[in-house]
Amino acid sequence: MKSAYNETGLYNLAVVKEAKRWCKQGLIEENQLTVIKENYVSPFYNPNLIIRILLFVATLLALSGVSGFLGLMIGSADESVFPVVCVIYGVVSFIFLDKVFIGKNHHYKSGVTEGILYHACGFTICGILWMFDFNEYAILYVCFITFSLVAFRYLDLLTTICAILSFAGILFFTCYDAGGIFEQIIPFVFIIAFGGVYAVVKKIKTRSSLKFWSNNLLILEAISLLFIYIAGNYLVVRELSVNLMDLYLE
Repeated sequence: MKSAYNETGLYNLAVVKEAKRWCKQGLIEENQLTVIKENYVSPFYNPNLIIRILLFVATLLALSGVSGFLGLMIGSADESVFPVVCVIYGVVSFIFLDKVFIGKNHHYKSGVTEGILYHACGFTICGILWMFDFNEYAILYVCFITFSLVAFRYLDLLTTICAILSFAGILFFTCYDAGGIFEQIIPFVFIIAFGGVYAVVKKIKTRSSLKFWSNNLLILEAISLLFIYIAGNYLVVRELSVNLMDLYLE
């Protein structure tokens, strides 16, 4: 699987953005910026933050109308139909995003793309979890797989955070439910697991083939370090409480 966006267009857009920043800082002149724009043309529609927020809200309002109409259509159907319809609707939303807004209209993080993307994620995940009666392990694994695929394909940062948090949840509940020694070594498991994630990300983030995922990898790196710190800090507090104050922590 590869990114949903045209890589040449992404590269040209990044070059123009960097050139604009240099121009604001006085490192290059306006005529040089104009030449760069002419030589690095990107087809993507990528508005400023305010426009993105407005388009995001407008998209969610429009999609709420669509999903509401869909709910009215299947309202009298058997309950077992609902999760299937949710999954189909979510998958169709992903396809619609790919074909219409990214492929045809060349939107890139325009607010519309995020609105449809999160809408599709919500329906797909809820539909699958409904089939599994919202089992806690199903929630974690489905969220981890779905958010990981979405983060990779659409270069999305929010789903990257959700994916790494889902992975942390899987580690925690697996060890916690196992009980005994596994429950006691949860901090070590987190330190080892996220230490491994950090080492892998550190190694691969310099690859040119992953340059468009640099922000996603940076988030993975930062959150991995955060979990290592939290796990280590929890372990230190726990051991000091036991050894210095004779407290036994359940």
